[in-house]
This record gives sequence, structure tokens and C-alpha cells, in this order.
Amino acid sequence: MATTAWTHDNLLVNLTAYVQDAKHEYGIPSLDCAPDCELVPVRFAQIGDLVPLGKGRVGVVFDIAENRGVAEVSIVSSTLRVVLKRVAL
Repeated sequence: MATTAWTHDNLLVNLTAYVQDAKHEYGIPSLDCAPDCELVPVRFAQIGDLVPLGKGRVGVVFDIAENRGVAEVSIVSSTLRVVLKRVAL
């Protein structure tokens, strides 16, 4: 069963596919096994990038909404939980 979420511009995205694509692209069994050299800081992340979530967790960026100098970055983890991080631009 696919897990889905809505983006800031009302598009329905398949989060399971984002996680599976990232695992396949990097050849890793779990996102948390991604090498540190492949991680991008949240501040500079684009859609599809791997970002650190803290405590050894890694996620994939699936949506970025910019508003008044703040970027809201939506990230899905390997357990298909969604995290929203806000960063100043």
C-alpha cells in the first residue's frame, strides 16, 4: 500500500515511491544507511535530496514552500513519517 501526502501546491505525491527511489539510487537497504557524503544540509536541499534528521536518521525532501524569507521543507523518513523543517533563507 502506498503512503501519500499533499504538497503545498495541492499535488498528491507517493511518499513510498520517494523512499524506494532513493534507496535504489544509492544502493542502500535503508535511508539511515546513506553515507554522510551524500547528505545535504536542510538549508540547501532541493526536492529529492537526502537530508539528516538527527540521531542518525535520514530523510528525502519531497516538498519545499518558500514564504517571506522562510523555507518550509517537507521530508519523509525511511519509516514513512513526514517531518516539516523551517529554515531562514
